[in-house]
Amino acid sequence: MAKENNRPKVILPCFGENCITTIEKEIKFFQSLTAMRMYDYGNAKTGNNLSESVMQILLHHAKRSVKISAEEYKKLFSQVEAFIEKDKPILITVSLSLGGRVQNKLKFFDSTNLPSFAWLHLAYYFKMINEKIKTIYTPGIKIVLVDEATLFFDILGIAEYTVRQNLVAAKILFEAIKAPIEIKAMEKKVFPLEVEPEEVSDSQTFAMLWMLPLMTDEQIMTALYTHRVRDYDQIRNYVGEQMWQKAQRFSSMVNAMLAWRKKINLFERWGYRGAIDACIVEKPNRLVFKPTSKTFFNHGMPVIKRGNQGNYKIFIVPESRIAQEFPNASPVIINPKEAFSIDEPEYTFYYEVLQ
Repeated sequence: MAKENNRPKVILPCFGENCITTIEKEIKFFQSLTAMRMYDYGNAKTGNNLSESVMQILLHHAKRSVKISAEEYKKLFSQVEAFIEKDKPILITVSLSLGGRVQNKLKFFDSTNLPSFAWLHLAYYFKMINEKIKTIYTPGIKIVLVDEATLFFDILGIAEYTVRQNLVAAKILFEAIKAPIEIKAMEKKVFPLEVEPEEVSDSQTFAMLWMLPLMTDEQIMTALYTHRVRDYDQIRNYVGEQMWQKAQRFSSMVNAMLAWRKKINLFERWGYRGAIDACIVEKPNRLVFKPTSKTFFNHGMPVIKRGNQGNYKIFIVPESRIAQEFPNASPVIINPKEAFSIDEPEYTFYYEVLQ
């Protein structure tokens, strides 16, 4: 009973219709939630040695449907072990489009490219992994989020200056929540003007299709979120050959550039030697982190559903579908001038499900 009485309580940032939140309110919430979860957590050392225990924490937070071969596990283990032997933070790189919301009006109603609550959730996800590892290995981890939006902003239909603004805002959020994250931008000047095109699958083309600003057909959007098995020939006929080939071409360019960076060991050249090259896209034999289920953090609005003790679930949903899927959800607004010193209109930071 005494332990339960000493258990930290969660401080909710905002509740009710048409709330206005601030970074300070959200950070207090995450600080209290971290304190509560770590109070419940205890010690994580369950492996035969320190490296194995750390590996178990990392794999617990990885996408479990992605199989890691015995050979790849051995490689990951040796990378973890090498940092532990040096008593350094375990370095993990993750390449993703951090600086860009998908500019599609079905996914986001606001025209801003600034971070939503999902960026804070991303930071909290990595913070919690770090906190757990630090219970057994004090240096913890260091996550390097390598931004792809600075490289592909034109393909994604995003103004370059808004990508830079997003990264400034993201850094403010990450530092406020004290996440073990460094942001590194991939710049066009580092990459060749032309690379050998990469073959892409129908699923990759389809994913790119829904990042194009002109793709605003709700019928196809509904199919995307309600049917996991897709008839790509039917979708191709529906959107038209021109649109399909555009998505295919863009996807090929992205794949080719990312293959080139791996070929020349770009991250190692930047000084991230020995780092675990993780990702958030499902790829075999990789450490695949999954901060949000089903949909990537920047592909829709975050909808927050809180539990009785303050824990929350996050759903990433096209904003056009929120009224249908979460009829009791209410928008929570943020002022970017106060939050990030960026002079833009207020925008929806997330939706809260009212119980």
